[in-house]
Amino acid sequence: MTIDGLREWLDAVPFRPFVMRLSNGREVRVRHPELVARSPSGRTVIVYTAGDAFEMVDLLHVASIVRTTGKGGTRGANGRSSKG
Repeated sequence: MTIDGLREWLDAVPFRPFVMRLSNGREVRVRHPELVARSPSGRTVIVYTAGDAFEMVDLLHVASIVRTTGKGGTRGANGRSSKG
């Protein structure tokens, strides 16, 4: 994943929450674009979660991005819902 690819998801109008699935199987939920800080190089981002907690993500490890359904699951590229 590149910063330009992520930017398309963050700048979408209307914005829809999504999940970044990482190469190690971890999932990072992005609930709002203002909760994501981009590094100057564009290689890493910090995603703020509940409270003041955050996750640092190296974009080279983003295997896929899926839109969340708002019901605790995700909707993949094929449009089918999957619990996650």
